[in-house]
Amino acid sequence: MDERITPYSDIADSKKQVNKIQANPNPSSDQLIMTVQHLTRSMGSMLELFRTAAEEMKLEEKEEHAVAQQITPLLRKLDEMMEQNKVIAEGMVALADLVKERIPSPGMEMPRPKANSPFDTPPFPKPAMPPIPQQPFFQPPPQMQFQPAAPPPAEPAKKKGLFRR
Repeated sequence: MDERITPYSDIADSKKQVNKIQANPNPSSDQLIMTVQHLTRSMGSMLELFRTAAEEMKLEEKEEHAVAQQITPLLRKLDEMMEQNKVIAEGMVALADLVKERIPSPGMEMPRPKANSPFDTPPFPKPAMPPIPQQPFFQPPPQMQFQPAAPPPAEPAKKKGLFRR
């Protein structure tokens, strides 16, 4: 047999522990009850936190849906404007190409009409009546000269941006 000698202090400590256990047989069950109660309170507060978070997420989802409904027409209009700008840009490029073809560059010489062209003589005979004198296009009659006494009133400031309400 394996015999060991145990020091007296270890035996005394063990005896004290046995006496404590005999005096209070359920100290661990009280601690267990307190721990379970604390765990129950923690779980309750955690469930309340999840419930609040779920409600806030529902509200955010509703707000996102409302914003999406407001933005959708704006996005359509923006797409239409982009398509129109593309068409305008293509037209401007085509027009610039036509102008380049029609206007000669400085080194090129303008084509001259032929001497016996059918367009040299007018297709209709000239009228026998003298021409009617015409006034200059942008000159007002002398009695209607306009000189402003004061500058016109300033227009109210307009809103800037694409969408005015």
